[in-house]
Amino acid sequence: MKFENGDVLTEAAAILSWLGAAYGSDSYASDTELGRKEAEALSYMTSEVHAAYGGHFGPQNLAETESGQAEVKRKTYKTLAGQYDRMNGILSDNGGEWYLGKRSFADTFLYVLTRWIAQTPLSIDDYPALKQHRARMEADKGVQVALKRQNMEAIG
Repeated sequence: MKFENGDVLTEAAAILSWLGAAYGSDSYASDTELGRKEAEALSYMTSEVHAAYGGHFGPQNLAETESGQAEVKRKTYKTLAGQYDRMNGILSDNGGEWYLGKRSFADTFLYVLTRWIAQTPLSIDDYPALKQHRARMEADKGVQVALKRQNMEAIG
């Protein structure tokens, strides 16, 4: 993300935190329970789940041989399955509608992660709360506008 003064902000958690502070509701503030949980959820999603996709998107960066890359992918999908199980459980435990029980920027990044699963051998059907969340997000007008701006389509 590049600002008018030339400053550049990188890293998904930092960008989403800035967006939350700039455009989110008062409940986003870091001195609220939701704000703290949102920061925690974004850190988890970016440092654990997003990072685990390195073995999917770039196995050649982790192993040179085809057999080594195949092993990296197998381990990656096993790790991702565990991460999706965890996120599905958190979403379910919080009522199933929003990841933290109330809509937050964590739902935005979770939506991205539920789109990425379609590029793996994993199936969103194995994570019913996440599947419903993806459909809910794709029904959102703001998400529809964002998808259109990026020449993307809903996949749910």
